[in-house]
Amino acid sequence: MEVVSLKTCLTDDLLLHSWQRLCVDTYRATYVPAFPEADIEAYIQRHFHKEQLKQWASDSRYEGWIAHTGGQAAGYVLLRKGIAPNNKFDSRQVCLDKFYVSPDWQGKGIAIRLWQAALFFALKEGYKQLWLITWRNNGRAIRFYEKIGFRTVGTHPFRLGTKTYFDYLMVYEPVTGNGV
Repeated sequence: MEVVSLKTCLTDDLLLHSWQRLCVDTYRATYVPAFPEADIEAYIQRHFHKEQLKQWASDSRYEGWIAHTGGQAAGYVLLRKGIAPNNKFDSRQVCLDKFYVSPDWQGKGIAIRLWQAALFFALKEGYKQLWLITWRNNGRAIRFYEKIGFRTVGTHPFRLGTKTYFDYLMVYEPVTGNGV
């Protein structure tokens, strides 16, 4: 299993296609059982088309990594740099914007390898806080985030379709967190 920059997808069409498939499949696997399928599909169409993925991979406000074997994507993590939970610029914070591992690869060390890449980058760049929002019913993800040092500090609105949901807001502070 290799972990590489998402920028690799800009020159590797096979990996870009595999990343897109991973985005769609993991989003459906995570949310379709609990939310209206039409809302999920609209979100997927808006956020996971190839041009959007290319933008994330090339935009200097983002940094990310993809875990793959032979061009087959197993997981990815996407950071949004310099943004606070209120969507205001804050050079000390970074958002763990997307973090997904294929169900076929869960429990095999992929998430920790992606986390290590993200954490190494955040520490190297001097960020003081990482934060994320996660669906409050995604117990597996919450347990993983807590294991690596995140803590729940509140809720954060997330709009899907015509409804607003309140997900958990979790933060990690490298000075006090345990990292891995």
